[in-house]
Amino acid sequence: MAGFSLRLGTLRPLLLSFESSTRNICIVQSAGSATTSQIPNKIDETYVEFSKVDIETLFLSKRTQVLLQQLTCTNIKRVFVPRKKEHTPPQYELLTDEQYQKEVKKAICKAKKLTQMPPVLRMRKPCERVLQKDPELQGLNTSKFIFTDISFGYDETMRPIVVRETDGTLRTASWGERERMMQIYFTNPHREMETPAMFKEPYLSNILSSEKYIFVLDRACIQFEPNSEEYLGVTQRVFEHLKGTLKFDMLRSTRHFGPMCFYYAVTQQCDPLMLEMLTCGRLQSASMLVKLLHEIHPDLKSVKEVHENGTPEEYVEAYIKWESQKKPALGLALQSCRELKKAEHSETELT
Repeated sequence: MAGFSLRLGTLRPLLLSFESSTRNICIVQSAGSATTSQIPNKIDETYVEFSKVDIETLFLSKRTQVLLQQLTCTNIKRVFVPRKKEHTPPQYELLTDEQYQKEVKKAICKAKKLTQMPPVLRMRKPCERVLQKDPELQGLNTSKFIFTDISFGYDETMRPIVVRETDGTLRTASWGERERMMQIYFTNPHREMETPAMFKEPYLSNILSSEKYIFVLDRACIQFEPNSEEYLGVTQRVFEHLKGTLKFDMLRSTRHFGPMCFYYAVTQQCDPLMLEMLTCGRLQSASMLVKLLHEIHPDLKSVKEVHENGTPEEYVEAYIKWESQKKPALGLALQSCRELKKAEHSETELT
């Protein structure tokens, strides 16, 4: 590994960093400071500050989860759409009606697992903490040392990892250093050591222009922790880009549609998604989006304008009247949705 040298062995406790017992310690000597990844870092303040909205508790609440699952509109055909993998010949089986129903139930259970949403978390706080300063060690080395306890039984976030700086300061490792060391000693085969170039500019903009949203979001789930600045920056960048293209249907029936709806509701940017839903005749989904908005922001004016058991139209009308920034466009879309509903009802009566 270029730029690093490894030393393995059983060492005595390193000053204040470890307990009195002997542990298995690995040392990495860095030849230079790691370059910072140029990835999107514009994150909504709600995902950083605790005071405004407790997004973690809201996201995990039963009512919110039900609304997000309903908004996802799980479609079996879309969930199991063919992926680009190694070609394998198809398998055909002759089934009885009972066996067929069992296979359908299995497919539904598998679809629920595949559409399970990534967790929505606030951005983690810096974890560096100075343990001791030894100025007499300044200048002893031209690079810092990272000491990692590789003993069994530690949780990933609790494993002791400390850094000796060139000025003699002994501190706990940063999140980036921790993840790098964990990847060295406890390798995740699907995660790369360096941040993939696809998450940096101009490559990310090019990928988003190609509307490969699912590819970016799936890769972000693998590469980053859900509470990291990198993950939040990339996912929110994708959600912001979708507001301009209105290609929300590309995420529908995937595990990313729920977190996207939650992001728009938290940041009160539901107009583009609401417009897409009404344009496509999804009045029921539009009303559920309003209910989600009310669940997160119970002090909105539109909450008082509609009864809990109100019709979907009443929910959408209240939203357009009190919360929307695009009242004319949404009003026309709602009218078109009504006319489409009437036309479908008339056709049903004729048949």
